Amino acid sequence: MIIRIISILLLLSSAIGTTAQKLTADNPIWLKTDRSSYISGDNALFSLFLYDGLVTDTVSGNDIYIDLVDIKNRWITGTVAKIEGGRASGMLVIPDSTITAYYKIRAYTTYPNINNHLCSNEIYVCNRF
Repeated sequence: MIIRIISILLLLSSAIGTTAQKLTADNPIWLKTDRSSYISGDNALFSLFLYDGLVTDTVSGNDIYIDLVDIKNRWITGTVAKIEGGRASGMLVIPDSTITAYYKIRAYTTYPNINNHLCSNEIYVCNRF
């Protein structure tokens, strides 16, 4: 039982280490969605971590913008989340009218040290109709 608990803790610590390694001055926004494929009409849950060049928990009070765009970068839908303690989370509603294709969920902010940085994840959306 103790070995099992230690194994789980090691896995969790390696996952946390991976998150910290991705957050750098060159890559200050890290975006994670709950899945990589969705059905039109689904809700895409997301989490964001931000790094301002000093420490991650100093980024607070600003908005971060999350958009769904097609492969030609045409805007489909979007939402705004509030940054608190270097993190933000929320839900992006994928419209019922979305056709079956690959899309990008992108995140960006106007926070001074992170301005003009963009992070995106590719997702697959299947239209149910």
